[in-house]
Amino acid sequence: MTAPTVSVRAAGPRLAGVLTQAAASGLTEQLRSAPPPSRTPWKLRQFQVIVMVAMLLLGVVGVVQVLDLRTQLSSAPNLADQYARLGGVETDLVEAGNVVAFAAVGSPNTDVTSRIDAASRALIVAAAERPADSAALADLNSATLTYGALLHQGAGSPQASTLLAQADKLLNSNIRPGLDALRANLTTEAQARSWAFSSWPVWLAALVALGALGWISVPVARRSHRIINLGLVGAAASALLIAVLGVAAISMASSADQSSRVTEFQKVTSLAGGSLALADLRGGEVRAAWTKTLSADSASRLGALTQQLATAKVPKGASAANVAAQHKPITQALTKSSWAEATTGLLAQQTANAETAFILDTRTATTAAVAAAASKPQSATGGLTALAAAILALALMGAGAAYLGLGARLKEYR
Repeated sequence: MTAPTVSVRAAGPRLAGVLTQAAASGLTEQLRSAPPPSRTPWKLRQFQVIVMVAMLLLGVVGVVQVLDLRTQLSSAPNLADQYARLGGVETDLVEAGNVVAFAAVGSPNTDVTSRIDAASRALIVAAAERPADSAALADLNSATLTYGALLHQGAGSPQASTLLAQADKLLNSNIRPGLDALRANLTTEAQARSWAFSSWPVWLAALVALGALGWISVPVARRSHRIINLGLVGAAASALLIAVLGVAAISMASSADQSSRVTEFQKVTSLAGGSLALADLRGGEVRAAWTKTLSADSASRLGALTQQLATAKVPKGASAANVAAQHKPITQALTKSSWAEATTGLLAQQTANAETAFILDTRTATTAAVAAAASKPQSATGGLTALAAAILALALMGAGAAYLGLGARLKEYR
C-alpha cells in the first residue's frame, strides 16, 4: 500500500510555493542564522596587554627613580671633597703671599715654592675630579704659576713691596673670584634636590597600575562568573610592594644624602672658612705691621676675622679660641699704631704654636668630614641597587601573574 500523494498543482498556488521550498535540500541550514562569535577572548587578550603594560611601566618608573637616587648619592661625596680641596688651594695661595710679607718683617722663612706647588697640584686633581670645571681650573692654574713667579721674585728682594702688591692684585682680582665661583657652584649643587627624592612618581605609577587592575577585574568577574582572579590579585600585591620599596629607597637615600650634602658639607665649608680666616688675618696683620699703615676698614676686617676664628667649629674648640686669643693683642697693637709690638707678637713662638695647633685640628676635622660625607652614601648605594633589582623582579612577576590569571579565563573559551 502506497502513501497518498498530493499534487502540487492541486494544492493551490500559495501552498504549492511552500511545498516547493520545503522540498528543497538544506532548508534547515539556510533558514537557521549562525550565532555571532564571542568577544570575550578578544577582550581578555586586550586586558592582558593593558595590565602587562601598566605593571611594566610601574617597574620602569620605580627602577629609574631608585637608580637616579643612586646616581645622586654617588656624586654627593665629591662635592665635599672638591670644596675642601679648593678651600685648601686658596689658603695655600694666601699663605704664599704671607711668606713674602713675613720675610720683610724678619721671618727667616722664604719658602714660597711649597705653597705654590701644593696649590697647583690640587688644581690639577680638582680638574680631574670635575671635568666640567677643567677649563676654569686650567686658567686658575696658569694664574697661580704667574702669581708664584711674582712671589719668588719678591721673597727677600728690595722690591718685595712692589712685587707683592702685583701678586696681591692678581690674587684678589683673578684667582680668588674664580675659586669663589667654583665653590659657589658646589654649594648650589649640594643644595639642589633631584625629583627622585619625592615619592609621588612611584605612587602615581602604582595608582595607575592598581586602577587598571581594578577596572579590568570588574568585566573579568562578570564574564567568568568568578569574583576573584588570583592573577590580578597577585599583580595588585606586586604593585603595592613596588610602591613600598620605592618609598623605602627614598627614605634610605634621603638619610644618606642629608648626611653628605648638608651635615658634612656644612662642616667642610665652615672648616675651610676658618682656615682661610686665619690666613687672611695673618696677611692683614703682617702687611699693616710692615707698611705701618692700618685703615679703619682694615681694622674692622681684622676684628671680624678674629671673631670668626674664635667661633670656628673644630672638634678641639680650645685651639680656635687659643689662636684667636693670640691674635687679639696683635690687632689691638696695630690699631694703636704700635708696629713693633705687633711685629713681635706676629713672630712669637707662642703665636706660631697656636696657629699650628689650629691648622692641624682643622685639617683633621676636614679629613674626617670628607670621609663621613662618603661613608653613608657608599653604604646606601648597595642597598639601592638591591631595591632596584627587587622592584624590577616584582614588576615582572606582577605582569606575569596577571597574564597567567587572564590566560586561565581565556582557555575556558577555546
